[in-house]
Amino acid sequence: MLAFSIHEPTYPNYAISSEFCPSRLDGYPSPPPDNEGRHINQKYTTEEGDFIIYAWHDRKLKWQRIKQDFASMFGRTPERTVQGLQAWYYRMNQRIPLWDEDGWLIFDNDDDMEPKHISIKCRERDTQDRPMEPLGLAQRYPERAIHYSWVDPETKRKCRDWAAKRALQFRERRERRKRKEQRRLKI
Repeated sequence: MLAFSIHEPTYPNYAISSEFCPSRLDGYPSPPPDNEGRHINQKYTTEEGDFIIYAWHDRKLKWQRIKQDFASMFGRTPERTVQGLQAWYYRMNQRIPLWDEDGWLIFDNDDDMEPKHISIKCRERDTQDRPMEPLGLAQRYPERAIHYSWVDPETKRKCRDWAAKRALQFRERRERRKRKEQRRLKI
């Protein structure tokens, strides 16, 4: 027989105590006490994500060091774990902008504002028969890298040409879209 106190909250489908419910391992944990064990996923900002890419690819840091540097740069709340940083990084590898050998972004058609994207799996990186080109912040997002205070001067120098090309591409595409919209409204 289950006994409940009128002062304890009741949760449907949750056991109050393991002594009352021997099937405790049935996949329904009891809810945590207030503010204990709860974790609200706070999204990473674009800059935070770029920092992770830069630290891993461009600076070649280990994950524990990235966690420390990340906390120093962006604060310790919410706490970002190594697993959280890695998960974000691996998700971003599913959407890497595609560029040519000169740094120009590749688009499906002239009207697209978003470039084509590729996806890589970490096990595909740097295989002996096919070494991969660098996929750091300088290659993926040079137009953003040049503005960050935490990017080293040498990397910023390398980014300038590609950043200028991409800024030009996006400006031309916005202008083309605007002209098209104006022509459409006149009809």
